[in-house]
Amino acid sequence: MKVFISKAPSESVKLTQALGQKDVELVSQSLIQTSAIAFEMPRHRIDWLFFSSKNAVRHFFKAVHVPAGVKLGAIGNGTAGELSKFGRVDYVGNGDPISVKAEFASLVGSEFVVFPVAEASLKTIQRDWPPENHANVFCYRTMSKPRIIPACVAYVFTSPSNVNSFLSCNKLPVDGKMLAGPTTSRHISSLTGVYPHVLKDYEVSTICEAIFSLPKS
Repeated sequence: MKVFISKAPSESVKLTQALGQKDVELVSQSLIQTSAIAFEMPRHRIDWLFFSSKNAVRHFFKAVHVPAGVKLGAIGNGTAGELSKFGRVDYVGNGDPISVKAEFASLVGSEFVVFPVAEASLKTIQRDWPPENHANVFCYRTMSKPRIIPACVAYVFTSPSNVNSFLSCNKLPVDGKMLAGPTTSRHISSLTGVYPHVLKDYEVSTICEAIFSLPKS
């Protein structure tokens, strides 16, 4: 029995161990790679930095230190864990961009927010925000790294970019045994009409519970 996840093996050690105890082989393979982009910070006074991914955190802080007095926000627990390496995280969302967008907007009011993002980011959180209240900082780009993935009983996708890369040389399962976070689930649904099992986060316990609750073939 095999399960695929679009993460590098080094990021899936605990999941590999947990599934291995149930005689499940994890096929762990990231289908994208990222690279830093040179950027400049806005001259505006900054109240918040908000991050929607671990990659944004990593690439941003390779170039910038947290300015004094700036608050930090994260879309969910996974991103918050990475962000906590660089300072106190003042806001952690539930991982769903739609609900986080409303909650975070209510929290910050008219404060100025910088969003470090990928070059091709969907910018869901800040979409429709007044331009005078935010700025996007493009700090990295994502490139496809497609691989042929062996047939699995379930597929866990961690980003829309990984889905797109997967589709360049694989087909999505017709039985719908796919798992993904809210944003990636909506992306898969837009491509296939099939809505995956939505994961609240990518914690080992969450993924294992979801995999073993999938209907048997």
